[in-house]
This record gives sequence, C-alpha cells and structure tokens, in this order.
Amino acid sequence: MDKGLLFLCLIVLILLFSGCTQSSESVCGNTICEVGENVTSCSQDCSEQNGDTRNFLVGTAPIPRNFPNSDAADWQDALDKISEVGDAVNAADGTWRPLINGFDNSLIGFAAGTTTVHKATPIYSISYFNQEEITNTGELQIDWSSVEDKEAYKKVAVDLCKKYDAKYLGLSIENNFHYKYKPEDYDLWIEIYKDTYDTVKVACPNTKVFVTFQYEMLQGLGQKYWGEYDSQWEILEKYGGKLDLIVLTTYPELEYDTPNEIPNDYYLKIKNYTDKPIAFAEVGWNNDNGDFLNKFLDLTKDLDKEFVMWAFLHDMDVPHFTGIGLRNKDGTPKEVWADWKALRDLPYVVN
Repeated sequence: MDKGLLFLCLIVLILLFSGCTQSSESVCGNTICEVGENVTSCSQDCSEQNGDTRNFLVGTAPIPRNFPNSDAADWQDALDKISEVGDAVNAADGTWRPLINGFDNSLIGFAAGTTTVHKATPIYSISYFNQEEITNTGELQIDWSSVEDKEAYKKVAVDLCKKYDAKYLGLSIENNFHYKYKPEDYDLWIEIYKDTYDTVKVACPNTKVFVTFQYEMLQGLGQKYWGEYDSQWEILEKYGGKLDLIVLTTYPELEYDTPNEIPNDYYLKIKNYTDKPIAFAEVGWNNDNGDFLNKFLDLTKDLDKEFVMWAFLHDMDVPHFTGIGLRNKDGTPKEVWADWKALRDLPYVVN
C-alpha cells in the first residue's frame, strides 16, 4: 500500500509527542515483562495467567482521525491510542532520501519515541520506491547504478539501526512490486540488499532484517487490479537466506469478495517456500465487521508469527483501501475494533 500520505504531518507529530507514560506488560511463561524496543526487564514469581494468550506482537500505523486534515487534538488522540491497540507500532517511511539528513522530523523518529512514552516496539521500514509510481511508470526513487546512491541507502539503514537499537528493520516495502514492474534490474537490487544486510548485521547483530512482500502478488492473485502475471514464489530464493523473517502484507479482498471464500490453506502455502518465522506488516479488509480478522487468525494459527499489524488506526483516502482502518475517519469505532481490542488485550507470551 502506498505510504506517501503518511508523512504530511510528521512535524505536528513531533510537537505533540508528550503525555503520560503508559505501562504495557507481556507474559513470558510465568514472567511479566515490559514491552519496548526489546523485551527486557522481566520479573519472576508473578501470578499465573489464565485463559488465552498470544505469542506475537500486535499494532497498527497510528493514522489519526480526519487525516490528512487532522488537527492537534486528532494527532494527540492517535498517540494516546498507540498502547490501546498494540504493543508495537508501524514505522514504514517510504521516502528514503530525506532520511539521509537524520530521522528527527520523520515517522522513524516519531515511532522511536513511542518506545519510551507508550511502551511500543517500532517495526521500522524504509523503501526506495513508491508503489503507485512504479506501477504507473516503472520508476524507482534511486539509481542503483550510482555508487553514491547505494552507499547513501546503506548508511541510512545502518544509522537507523544504531541510533535506535532497532529490533526490526525492513529495507524495502512490498518489494515484489519492483520485481513485477522493473524486473530488469531486480538482481542488482538483490546484490545491494545482501551487502546492506551484512553491513547492518555487523553494526547491529541483534536487529532482525527483512523486506516486506505483498502476499496476494506473491501468489499471482489480484489480477483485476494488476493485470495478468505469474506467481512470484521464486523471489524468496533470490535472497539466499538473508531474510531474518518473511514479512508480508495481505489484503485478500483483492481476490475474494468475502472472507469465507479465502481457502483454508491460504496462508499455510508460505510454509512450502520457507522455514523462517512469518510476520504481517499490514493486514486488513475494508469495513471489516470482525469476520476477516477472526478468519485470518484461524487460518494463521499454525504459523510461527512474530507480529501482526493492522493497516491503519483510522480510515484514510487510499485507492481500494478507503475503509481499511480499525476506526472510521471521524474517529468512531468500527465493528472490528472490539475484536482487535480483544486480541490486543490477550497476554503476550514470549516463547
């Protein structure tokens, strides 16, 4: 999904970044832990938890109500809801060049601050293309034949992981758009990714590095939107094991009219192509009444999931996804809100 609109009001976010520290706890067996940039500070001898639990982080992108015309109160409301909707926060910044000069006035910098104030683990991602732009023109926002551009992109990744001690770092968003719309230089990107991966791991050995893949596109689905094309499973092999997680975005309504039409093996197919842990950087269905969320959780119950992130907190004007938020654009909750809150409120069990 195109992230360009997410960054229009970032300076407002930074100015608003204040408030009371909220505690967010998880459960490691019988150990209560504070959830932040990393899961640390566990205390023993805590009382036994009863009932269901979850073993993956949850969260969303904190898009405020009335976006992009949000006022100060709207942004503060979104900030206040970060820990209410998850113990993680999506920080996908799709405009990489401004990050050369630092992260303070970016979504990256904002999300880093939520670790302290709202006890949320940021899921950082950068990218070198805009999905809409590459779909329409085949153009990237970088020249991979330029040594200067390659080194600058690598430096942004390394600076980010070192400055924020990033637990998660994505080096491209929905990367298979590049594979589909500009395949002639994709192998060059793979070489650059592997080099950047190695450099990041030297600087930040504990950072989990990945790219995100659009899952429907991997399967060759959604052809009414993207035209006729073959599945892309072979793309996973190109990374040569240098993906710490397989991170997906998924919007099955690109192919199916109702959640009940989603095949039972829909998400289990990924296990035929990797034994890595799976994570979902974006999940959603327009104006879901809870049917899709609960279907998704049922169909992925046998996957080793690291995190599950709903696409947006509030609706925003994105082609094909205007109703994808957990809450309406005016701030009122949707039916899926209660189901998501129930998921968030489950104790988080670290395996």
